[in-house]
Amino acid sequence: MTGKLRAQVHPRSKCFSRTMLLATVAVVVAPLTALAQQPDPLQPGDHIRVHSEEIVHFRIRGDIVDVRPDGILLRPSGAVEPRFLSSGFITRIEKRTGNRRATLDGTLLGALAGLLTGVAVIGIAEADDRIDPTCGRSHCYGKGLYVATTAAGAAIGALAGFRLRLPVWERVQLSVFSVE
Repeated sequence: MTGKLRAQVHPRSKCFSRTMLLATVAVVVAPLTALAQQPDPLQPGDHIRVHSEEIVHFRIRGDIVDVRPDGILLRPSGAVEPRFLSSGFITRIEKRTGNRRATLDGTLLGALAGLLTGVAVIGIAEADDRIDPTCGRSHCYGKGLYVATTAAGAAIGALAGFRLRLPVWERVQLSVFSVE
């Protein structure tokens, strides 16, 4: 064997390399094109929250009437006339992007309320002198009462939270104010 040894490349490895290259390009290019196609972050009609800490910290909610390079014309919630807010006084803007259900929040609060109810019931029962001394006071009720009141509270809280909708706020960069 007097010749150069040639490394053999399996045909499938070339296919795999091309596939990985295409997948990498797709993962990098797709978000960039999505960013390029996004509309301006603030549009007339958007519901926003504006924060300012110039003299006194305040937060105002309202609907955008117009976005200008030097500020926002905003109709505050419950007001008829719009107000102009200068971009120099604005420290943060949040745009309302939708609603979310508060199921998890309600479940946790309900479970806590249920547990505290169980603790209160056991505490009242232990303070009662009419309990049979052979029962061992709180052992009469057992840990089952804690579990039952916690589960009942969690279920009620989950139902209440499911019906409650909370706004979702997304922070907007202050770079929307640009001098044209």
